[in-house]
Amino acid sequence: MSIMLCYGAIGIVTDGGGRLNWQEATYLFPYIMALLISLSVAHYTWRRRSVPTINTFAFYAYAQTAMVLGFILELLSPELNGKIFWDNFQWIGIFVALVALFIFTF
Repeated sequence: MSIMLCYGAIGIVTDGGGRLNWQEATYLFPYIMALLISLSVAHYTWRRRSVPTINTFAFYAYAQTAMVLGFILELLSPELNGKIFWDNFQWIGIFVALVALFIFTF
């Protein structure tokens, strides 16, 4: 019930026009956990940036966090324009992740 009230407070709606119920919100749980894990890895690596090549891995981890965040917000967007915007937002994270991973390997 609290999930429904939390999401209802910010006005996230489903395709049918109703509020996001707890059964639909449970599908977001793995993505939210992935977001929290990638954010914690990014924060941990950024704090330890005195280690060589950790800066590029931190950028990779932050880019991964941006991709997961963009995917969650894409799922929650009720309109097509919002879904397209968050899908395009994910491409920024993909580009940064690929460049950072390429630099990290050398």
